[in-house]
Amino acid sequence: MLQNKSFKGSGILRGMCMFPYVSTVIAVAFAWILLFDPFSGSANALLNQMAVTTQALNFFGQRPLAQIMVTVFEIWRCFLLSFLFIPALM
Repeated sequence: MLQNKSFKGSGILRGMCMFPYVSTVIAVAFAWILLFDPFSGSANALLNQMAVTTQALNFFGQRPLAQIMVTVFEIWRCFLLSFLFIPALM
């Protein structure tokens, strides 16, 4: 209710309320960037160890692969939230 009122500092209050949601998304995005880095990422090291690929894949630099990675990231990020809301609706 306080966010709907106009007062001095209301923008700061709205920003403070959104910060926990935004900060976790940013932290997870950085973790994914480190995990799928073409030069030092764990995903490329695992694919090389399993002999799936011989070259490092640039997961976020190639067009179809980057779109798939962003889609998978968004599905993974919202997956737990759906487990909370879907049973609440039933």
